[in-house]
Amino acid sequence: MAKRGESPRAELTFLLTALESRYLTVPTATAKQLAAEASWLKRQGILRPEGHLPVVADECDRPVELEWSEGGFGYFSELSGWIDVPESDIQSLAIDVTRLLSILTQDLHLSGRHEPHALVPELLWDLGAARFGKRLKRNPVLFARRLSDASSAAVIMECLQRRPTTERRVILTSTSGALLTEIPGGSHFISVEDVLDDRGRAVDPALVAIRIDEAPTESKGDLIVRAGAKEVVFFGETFRFPKGVKQRAVILYLYKKYAEGVLQVPSEQIAEECSLGERTRVRDLFKKHPAWEKLLFEQDGICGFAFDKAPKSEKTRD
Repeated sequence: MAKRGESPRAELTFLLTALESRYLTVPTATAKQLAAEASWLKRQGILRPEGHLPVVADECDRPVELEWSEGGFGYFSELSGWIDVPESDIQSLAIDVTRLLSILTQDLHLSGRHEPHALVPELLWDLGAARFGKRLKRNPVLFARRLSDASSAAVIMECLQRRPTTERRVILTSTSGALLTEIPGGSHFISVEDVLDDRGRAVDPALVAIRIDEAPTESKGDLIVRAGAKEVVFFGETFRFPKGVKQRAVILYLYKKYAEGVLQVPSEQIAEECSLGERTRVRDLFKKHPAWEKLLFEQDGICGFAFDKAPKSEKTRD
């Protein structure tokens, strides 16, 4: 149980804020001010002593460089002369990102479990892949920090563009969700503080699944795919697939191919990529749904969106 005045999320909230600074360190003086939070982080091996800060603020709150003199650190003040600075006040605590990410993702059941692999040193890490909700396939999971910093975000986005993937990435980040609105699409960018479990100590996969389902509408002209294909608007006519997991998988796959400029795809390829099963045909999934031959068509073993039969009226079909 949290002590009075403390939040169950206080430790990681404190750390997530620290991760947005330029360096992966926390001044001991700051840790002293937040003793309870820092204590838990130290016990977990997330914070550990490493080096000293070269600069402190003087009595006028101006930055001054420390000097070593007679066995201790200090600086010369025009007001007070030489001032000794206790070593404990300038010791720096390093953030062990590998240890932190191991704790944060303990409930995600990442496949091919391995230590986080840095794709961009100190900015972007590959964590593996996880299945969220009832999705048929796993999503690649990454962790990024400092996405609110333009130069850091540019380096991260460049790295992602050089590493294409068939499945949409889930990118967890220490950056506040309010600052992610300008991040380009193509991945699910999710602030860790928005998906922490009730303990405030790890990412809740159920909350991540909800965030993915709430992803912004994907639109290309007269074809709009919403909420992970639970709703599709095609030339003004709305089709819904609230329970059809495999139906949605097919639509999302066809939409991805359509976005790449591929209008028709072999049905056999769709069945394999969407894990429909050896005896399940695309036609079998949709033949009793109003979307068949209105939204989707199949002819001679080829499937795609039915642009040549596009409906003109505005209706809702379930």
